[in-house]
Amino acid sequence: MAENRVMHHCVSSYAAKCIAGNASIWVLRRCALGKVERLLTIELDPRHRAVQVRGFGNRLARPDEQKILARWAKARGVILM
Repeated sequence: MAENRVMHHCVSSYAAKCIAGNASIWVLRRCALGKVERLLTIELDPRHRAVQVRGFGNRLARPDEQKILARWAKARGVILM
């Protein structure tokens, strides 16, 4: 619910999907100068594929965020679609 409120998108509607084991929700944050900034909300399917990646207000990832996302995905074995 907190992610939903802060990022202004409908991630909280995926709760049942997560409880059923059909998805997991991840949050990509950046820490800089003592401040934590939420960048992206990521939905993974059971095969660890990123089926949805959204920023504030449901926008797509910006190029700088895509670079961070790619590093995270590679380190965690996540497949970006």
